[in-house]
Amino acid sequence: MTLSATDRTGVSRVILHVTRAAGPDQPAGDVLSFAMEARDAGRFVATVPAELVSEPALLLWAEAWDRLDNGPASWGSRDAPHRVEVAARQDDASVASEWWFWTALGAVVVGGVVLAVALTSGDDGASTSHSRPGDARVILEFP
Repeated sequence: MTLSATDRTGVSRVILHVTRAAGPDQPAGDVLSFAMEARDAGRFVATVPAELVSEPALLLWAEAWDRLDNGPASWGSRDAPHRVEVAARQDDASVASEWWFWTALGAVVVGGVVLAVALTSGDDGASTSHSRPGDARVILEFP
């Protein structure tokens, strides 16, 4: 999974949280958190292990901090995660190799474009950041 997060001061880190769903937005087990690897031009990359991809769904959310350590800005939360439906496999192929899985995951994640906007809003006034609301943007891409 690739996430592009930008902020006027730069984004220092992004954490992706993933768990299986037991029912409607109810986690089935432990939450796994992945530090997304920084790539070029504000791109962050993480791989969701195939063993997490099972029915009925995955629950996802992310947090990000800017280079001045403002944050976290959140896209979803443990209490309000983004849900990605997972269909039963018809053969032995990995679900993660199916086009429809990435399409569904992309559709849900694209709804989280507000992540970087939150990087520049909601601070407690103690920040020395020179960022202004609206300076941030997020673009999510899937291979």
